[in-house]
Amino acid sequence: MNHNHSGPPLMVNRGFFEERRNVLRLCQIIVGIFCALSNAYCFPNDLFHECTSYFHSFSQIFSIVCVNVFFCVLTVVMVIFDFFGVTQAYYKYNFHLMERLFSTLATLCYGLSLIFLIVALFQSTFVAQWLFTTSGTLLNTFLYAWDASERFRNDPTRGY
Repeated sequence: MNHNHSGPPLMVNRGFFEERRNVLRLCQIIVGIFCALSNAYCFPNDLFHECTSYFHSFSQIFSIVCVNVFFCVLTVVMVIFDFFGVTQAYYKYNFHLMERLFSTLATLCYGLSLIFLIVALFQSTFVAQWLFTTSGTLLNTFLYAWDASERFRNDPTRGY
């Protein structure tokens, strides 16, 4: 086998939990799992006024699959890449640019999901447990926006 790898070997990042951005990602994963579950069981609707596991709207499916599960899985993959040093070993790929675009896209999609949730909340009879879903989505929107702003502020490719 021909191994033409010119970067450093893959190693466990021992300072993984000391970096704020990695702790922020772990928080995004935890809140993302909470959001996916709360969207699946407690999405605002007019059919049921309690938490059920029924899917009743496109907005609910979009929030669960296209936003929560999708970005949670990709964030887990990015955490694994950072933990095992893939971003340093394969430096010819621009992981910093990809992470900036990813966190910006996640912020926009979570914002859209939050708008869907608020519209569904106003169209249905108010039930207090639906605030868990809304507050979780709002929190993850804030976490991804914070991550995106940190990545744009601390860009290592600027050259200064």
